[in-house]
Amino acid sequence: MISSMTAFARGSKKGGWGELICELKSVNHRYLEISLRLPEVLKDMEMPIREHIKAHMQRGKIDCTFSLLPSTEGGVNLEVNTDLAQQILQAEMILLETCNVPSSLDTQALLKWPGVLQPKLENHSHTEEEALELLDAVLKEFSGSRQREGKALTEFLKQRLKDIEHYVVVVRKMLPGIQQHYESKMLTRFNEAKLELEPLRLAQEMLLVAQKMDVTEELDRLSAHNAEVQRILDKGGVMGKHLDFLMQELNREANTLSSKSINAEMTKAAVEIKLLIEQMREQIQNIE
Repeated sequence: MISSMTAFARGSKKGGWGELICELKSVNHRYLEISLRLPEVLKDMEMPIREHIKAHMQRGKIDCTFSLLPSTEGGVNLEVNTDLAQQILQAEMILLETCNVPSSLDTQALLKWPGVLQPKLENHSHTEEEALELLDAVLKEFSGSRQREGKALTEFLKQRLKDIEHYVVVVRKMLPGIQQHYESKMLTRFNEAKLELEPLRLAQEMLLVAQKMDVTEELDRLSAHNAEVQRILDKGGVMGKHLDFLMQELNREANTLSSKSINAEMTKAAVEIKLLIEQMREQIQNIE
């Protein structure tokens, strides 16, 4: 199964202390980079949470946020996150001094700031266990979202591979006609210039022209790279870097095909192939 590096998932878990919310979102990245935002009561859970995430993905920039909303019911002791409150007040002072704006922050607004007021939990271990359970549930949904997106990307890429092979076949079919046309054109020019060449010399000139315009190797390599991309897509798994390399190889052959083109139709086919490769390369940046 192919996974996209772009996804989002959210889950929550309620208890007597309130509601614990977990959000995961990711975008493409060359390596695996995990950014965590945890409430104070879960600060000790950073490493276990990171390990849980690493077990499910290998590439992508992951943002994981846990929020703890206090219960509105009675019987819950609340505490103030003084460190966060001080940071907010310091930020406000900087704005007051540098931007000369009136203060709009009061105690009530400060207490409503996410994370400033939170439940006071005596048994942190119980909350930590529930946090990991919630994370596992969100990761399951998150992985499913990545795989669904990966399936759509796979279908997109396979269609482009078919289109590239179509143009390869088109160019192959036109090669004999192009060669005959230019051989005839050369003979006409020789006759108009009243040049009489030895049969051997004429054969050598024709051979040179045929070699310059021969793109058989480029077409063979385009088909071979196409087949390899198809094989990797069918195999599944982590493949983003491998596919990116193959796009470079495909693009190299398409550029050579374009540079050797001596016919408007061949040039058009080469340009279409390059456009299809660029479309694939853009989408492959999102594949894990």
